[in-house]
Amino acid sequence: MSRFFRPGDIILTETGTSSSGGQSFVLPNNTTLINSSIWLSIGYTLAASQGASLAQREMAREGSRPDGRVILFEGDGSLQMTAQAISDIIRNRLDVVMFVLNNNGYTIERLIHGYDAGYNDIQPWRHLDAPRFFGAREDDPSYPVRTLRASNWGEMAAVLRDEEVVRGKGLVMVEVMMDMSDAPESLKKTIADVQRRNAGNRTVAEVETH
Repeated sequence: MSRFFRPGDIILTETGTSSSGGQSFVLPNNTTLINSSIWLSIGYTLAASQGASLAQREMAREGSRPDGRVILFEGDGSLQMTAQAISDIIRNRLDVVMFVLNNNGYTIERLIHGYDAGYNDIQPWRHLDAPRFFGAREDDPSYPVRTLRASNWGEMAAVLRDEEVVRGKGLVMVEVMMDMSDAPESLKKTIADVQRRNAGNRTVAEVETH
């Protein structure tokens, strides 16, 4: 994924598996990474992406920032918190490349507690219908709208080579299909350590430091 990024890009990673995976990004110079690392409020980055895109557009016009893309990594559960921001993105004709990680619910919460519990499930949405639902025109060359789906590595590689996706103009929405248990190994290890500590069992590393 890191090879997709370019200098000047603004990258937003949503709380959960998106922000955890984003910790391994290798970023080029003059790149901004935004996430909610303090309050961990899900849904923040979708709304924040419209502000980032608006700021990017205005600063590029005045020459205070190079022209770059706004790239968002959003979970399917988090998207349901602030989905109306997609309407604002379209209304303001903002440039956003949005990767929606569809792992069928709250994967990070499943890993912490209640893997099969109903409270970690969400109502499945037809994500790629969102631009049309929110009134995006399909025949407007001045504000192109693209929707794509990647269900395997080959399809994802093709998406990242797509000229319109790379250009990042208009609204690009990519649904990335993932397994319900798919999460960075570093996140799984951290959660396992927390669970052991909460249960009163220290990790080997903790024992060795005492």
